[in-house]
Amino acid sequence: MSRGALLLAVALTLAISPAAATGQSGAQPDLILVGRDGNTFTGDDIYGNGAGQQRNVIVDTRVELTIRIQNDGDHVEDYGLIGTVVSGPADDFRIRYRLGNSELQSPFSERRFSARVYGLKPGSSRDLHIVVRAMKDAPLGSQLHLEVYARPPRHGVPESDTVKIEITKTSTPV
Repeated sequence: MSRGALLLAVALTLAISPAAATGQSGAQPDLILVGRDGNTFTGDDIYGNGAGQQRNVIVDTRVELTIRIQNDGDHVEDYGLIGTVVSGPADDFRIRYRLGNSELQSPFSERRFSARVYGLKPGSSRDLHIVVRAMKDAPLGSQLHLEVYARPPRHGVPESDTVKIEITKTSTPV
């Protein structure tokens, strides 16, 4: 290969993949809402602000949700997770968050949590469990809007992912 062809090949590589040249390519969290059977409900290989990654869930008294954080990148990465109740009556639901054996909720609020997943290898995943209980006196149709967000902890890395869950109380237990 001539020197000119080699320079052209390098220039094309940089034009096609500028992030790879900076060493920051490949960081891509993938949040996936999965069912009890392990099948994907939503979010697999869909990245971004939650568009196309929303699911409506009904609850009578209790529902357990699993959100899988998967490393779709090409190198080992740490990811920060943040979960927030965006809207919904605080007294109508109780929420618990667990990553592995660790409870995540803040002693001050069950409406928000943050956690870090360390050393996630490419293609591997960890499961975040969210248990939502509807209170007995919560009115039918009460709704809770929950968002979970993941991103690498490095500044200047735009890759992130969000899933959105709307939880609706459907009946009053006896």
